[in-house]
Amino acid sequence: MFKIRATLSTIVLLALPLLAQTNPALFNLSTGAYSFTEWAAANAAGTYPANMKFHRTSTQDPELGVEMSSDYTLAYNLATGPRINGLGAEGISFVNTGTSGNLGAATVGLNATGRENIKVYFTAQTKVVGARTYGLRLQYRIGNGTWLDVPGPVEYISSGTQGHSLAFGPLTLPAECNNQAELYLRWKYYSISGSGTRPEIRLDDISVVSSPVGGAQTYTTFRTEAIDGNNGFSELNEKFNTTRQQISAYITWDADYLYFAYSGNTPGGSLTDNDRAIHLYIDTDPKPNPTDGTGTTSADAWRWAPTLPFSANYHYTFKTSDITEYRKQFDGSAWVPAGFTTANFKNPGTGYWEMSIKRADLGNPKQINLVAYVEEDWDNTASITGGVPSNLFTDNTTQGAIAFNPHFLNVSFIDKMIPGSAFTVDNHGWSLRLKATTTGYADTTAMAGMFRNATDDYDAGLDHPKAVAPPNNYLSVYFPRDDWESMLGPKFERDFKSLIDLSNTTKTWTLTVRSDQTGDITLSAASFEDIPANYEIKLKDNTNNTVTDLRAGSYTYTNGNAVTRNFELTIGVPPTNPLISIVPDTLQFGNVKTNATSTLAVTISNLGELPLTVNSMGVSGAGFSFVGSGAQVTLNQNDTIVRHVKFAPSSVAAFTGSLVVTSNDPLHGTVTVPLFGAGVLAAPGITVRPSTLDFGSTLVGTTANGSVWVKNTGGDAVDLVVSSVPVLRSGQSPFTFTGALPVTVPYGDSVSLPFAFTPSAEGAATGTASIVSNAPSSPTDVQLTGTGTYSSVSHNFSAGWNLMSIPINPTSSLASDILAGFPLYYLYGYSGGNYVTSTVLVPARGYWLGTEVAGSVSVSGLPITSDQTFSLAGGWNMIASPFVNGTAKADVRIQKNGTFYTIEEAVNQGYVQRPIYIYSNGSGAYDTTTTLSAWNGNWFFANDNDLNIKYLYQTEQTTPVKQEIIAAEATNDDWAVTVKTSANGAVDKYLVFGTNQSATSGYDGVFDLAKAPMAPASNAVESYFRHEGWSNFTVKYGADIREPYSVNGSKSWEFKVVSNKAGVVTLSWEDILAAIPQDIRNNYKFHLTGEGINAPVNMLQVTSYQFTAAEGVVYTFYINSNPVGVEDALMNLDFSLGQNYPNPFNPSTMILYSIKEAGQVSLVVYDILGNVVANLVDDYKQPGKYEVRFDAANLPSGIYFYKLVQGKNSDIKKLMLLK
Repeated sequence: MFKIRATLSTIVLLALPLLAQTNPALFNLSTGAYSFTEWAAANAAGTYPANMKFHRTSTQDPELGVEMSSDYTLAYNLATGPRINGLGAEGISFVNTGTSGNLGAATVGLNATGRENIKVYFTAQTKVVGARTYGLRLQYRIGNGTWLDVPGPVEYISSGTQGHSLAFGPLTLPAECNNQAELYLRWKYYSISGSGTRPEIRLDDISVVSSPVGGAQTYTTFRTEAIDGNNGFSELNEKFNTTRQQISAYITWDADYLYFAYSGNTPGGSLTDNDRAIHLYIDTDPKPNPTDGTGTTSADAWRWAPTLPFSANYHYTFKTSDITEYRKQFDGSAWVPAGFTTANFKNPGTGYWEMSIKRADLGNPKQINLVAYVEEDWDNTASITGGVPSNLFTDNTTQGAIAFNPHFLNVSFIDKMIPGSAFTVDNHGWSLRLKATTTGYADTTAMAGMFRNATDDYDAGLDHPKAVAPPNNYLSVYFPRDDWESMLGPKFERDFKSLIDLSNTTKTWTLTVRSDQTGDITLSAASFEDIPANYEIKLKDNTNNTVTDLRAGSYTYTNGNAVTRNFELTIGVPPTNPLISIVPDTLQFGNVKTNATSTLAVTISNLGELPLTVNSMGVSGAGFSFVGSGAQVTLNQNDTIVRHVKFAPSSVAAFTGSLVVTSNDPLHGTVTVPLFGAGVLAAPGITVRPSTLDFGSTLVGTTANGSVWVKNTGGDAVDLVVSSVPVLRSGQSPFTFTGALPVTVPYGDSVSLPFAFTPSAEGAATGTASIVSNAPSSPTDVQLTGTGTYSSVSHNFSAGWNLMSIPINPTSSLASDILAGFPLYYLYGYSGGNYVTSTVLVPARGYWLGTEVAGSVSVSGLPITSDQTFSLAGGWNMIASPFVNGTAKADVRIQKNGTFYTIEEAVNQGYVQRPIYIYSNGSGAYDTTTTLSAWNGNWFFANDNDLNIKYLYQTEQTTPVKQEIIAAEATNDDWAVTVKTSANGAVDKYLVFGTNQSATSGYDGVFDLAKAPMAPASNAVESYFRHEGWSNFTVKYGADIREPYSVNGSKSWEFKVVSNKAGVVTLSWEDILAAIPQDIRNNYKFHLTGEGINAPVNMLQVTSYQFTAAEGVVYTFYINSNPVGVEDALMNLDFSLGQNYPNPFNPSTMILYSIKEAGQVSLVVYDILGNVVANLVDDYKQPGKYEVRFDAANLPSGIYFYKLVQGKNSDIKKLMLLK
């Protein structure tokens, strides 16, 4: 049975007809690389890989010269007989047997039009060893020509070792293969020698790559149309609609010719009937404005001569009656006969007409504009029809001067541009083709450009994806566009953007070159003729920032181990470099007193087109300083900024300095402005109180601290400098000056100079402190007295309420013992947010002591002479120094989780608030302090429960103490106003509202300060902001600081007022004009509303408000701040001179005025005899409100007059200086 089946099988095989050999479909190499990597055994018989066919012959064991004669049609999974096996990912294999061993070849079809440098890769292997020797040879054929060996020849010879394989490539095909429309490659399996079994040879990993034809840009063939009367145009890619539905137009081109055709019927019949005239107008130098150029918009004289939508250079007319062609060219003044080559064919049977124009005769333009239309000759019912494009005009029979619409076709002779695309309508643009070359390889597919109908995003069909590079031996140039999110990948060989004018700007394309070839790679512009001549074409290597002008040359770099390199292609006219201007170029400050300052401005401008980055601004030279921020700032063209320099001479001398400005101006990167000024002498004055400093009784061996108040009262407003404070006494003195020297006191300011008394023996002691300063009356003497005692300290307390403490460990802590000198007293401590009666007094704790009469408290006991630590409760704490010398705020520490912080550090950590408050029995008001004096109690607020307070023991005070100043210099973002509340002789001085650039509308522990508990005095008065949820420990706040107006333009503060005693309550805000910057006052209202206020109180004009309060009743008020309206800020402006405030005054006062119009303004002060004593204003002013300070420290008391003059307007008022 087996033998019969074999025989039958053989008979069947021999009986199979040999079908004629067929060629595979062609793969277009311009779309990328050809690749074959797999073929499955299960693929059906008679099917083939894409662009591949398998062939066989009728000859047994064919040798090299035997030709293949038919297609292979058997299955790919056979186990016997001659066969081609599908091996899946391993490709295919050939094997002949003794049974009609007639294999064979694998043939690939390629379209290499416009391609060169065609390279082939493949892998061959001996899959099964045979006794015979077989080869697998690579051959090529052009069209239907003869099969030729690829030079070498290139072939694989079967091996005696199973699995032996070789990888071939790159194998460059002969030059005659370049630019061929029909090219075939085949791998021929053939017998070489021997007998016996045949080897099985595997073929896999075939890859064919190529490059565009090099040199100048090749405007490659889209398609060649034969002018034979047969319509070979593509209905999909080359067809255009016209103004008549029954007429179609067609356009395409190749390397030599432009092809145009019409097909259809005019209103009078077939388009090819007699009495038809077909017109084409062509613009061979299109411009962005289509009517510009070397041609004309006036049509050639004909039966009908329209105005054209572009400047035409050529006119072609075809008359169907006698098949006559008319060719015209515009010579700059008229249409004249032209000799450009044409061909045409009229097919009356189909109504089809086609023609060609030789592009070289038109000057080989890179792009053209074109319109076409058909005229029916010549009677009154004839039509003008078939307009191209379809929106050129509306068909009509007027034969008059109808108007063309401004539409046309723009044909760019670029490869892979579809002629019939809507992209061509009304289009214009330019392109650049890049060329990358290295030894044996080139890539000219990358094109950048700009077209009116393109977008900066992905334009399908226009922005072509980059073909996949071969696995090795490649050079590839592409535009990486991940942002396009194309399904075809992120690499593109074209990136055409939307057309814009680059006459004063540039456009940049990101470009990548990838190659596995080592050595030099050269980049150049293969063509750029249609790019405007004034546009720069620059290539930047992002690896080393080298920039190359591609108009002038090429760029070469060495490709090493890295296979990818990134570039930027920039086209256009870059704007001019930044150019810095500083006016004036020198600052002359003139003479300035040593106690004064002078500020001058410079204006910095950018006169260039590119942004100017001012990197730094700084001042050098003694006496000169930069005002404001010198941080980096960017100026666009013609932008300006103003910066200021201050001159503050420290001595009588000439001063010089420099303002140095650095920028990115390439020519003036550093500009120096010289600074000049001279210091003129000014002298301070000094006032010292008290003249005698009495330390009272002090325990022997301990230290008592005291201070004298020193104020600078000099007329020239120069700083007072205390240089030394010697203490004079015969023998060893118990008195010492404990401050740091020198001490500088600004004009009008004051300081406390600290002294210490440390008695070494019992009894009275005296001494003299001599305060040496730069005041003319120096030195100033202060008498020092004190008494040394052994066992007690004492202090006098006033009648009423005192916030007090004791600075010693008492022998008895019972209040009845310590306060025995008072016939009646009330003593309260503070715990859990409430006042509680206390029967004891201990150090480091504050108490409220209330008495009907003044009295002295003497405490016997032991002084504390070591650091002391106590716990703090969350919220308010009544604290006190445990030392007889008191404690400076700087010597207080806050402990959290074992770490100690200064108060300022603890504030920054958010553990506590900054102020420490003391209470004045006389004024009934709280003040802040930087010293916890012995015998005083103090209020202190903690934001946390888990805290300790530590007092550092000091034997003497080492630093001068001056009143703590919280507020900084006011700016538009940082300012604060204090509202003072007074009633029945008591004052609450701490209600503060304002803004800060670091604040928010919510709770800010640094700015929003808790309100100290109300004193128990019967006449106490309190004002506060109430905020639930801000803190776990209080709802009352003495300060509410918000974010600046630049963040939130309208604000409202609600506050409460309560008095322990009925009577008149006064709310005052006397410092509001000085506290709020003028820009804020000019642009925002500040109105007070609330209980008993019928109309809002303008706080900028009225500085106080009174109302009658009932005892213990809480009153609510609002401070509303909103932007000033036009009618408030501008329409209400008038020429006016306000009354000075305060008046009478000593030594200075403020004068307000407003002007409605811009102009020169003068404000002069006269004495009663008419003599000028001060020129306050002499300047050109813009409309607005102004205020100026008049300082009369050097003038005698008396009546003076001040006069405001602007143009014809003037006003005069009286003021009084009372010293």
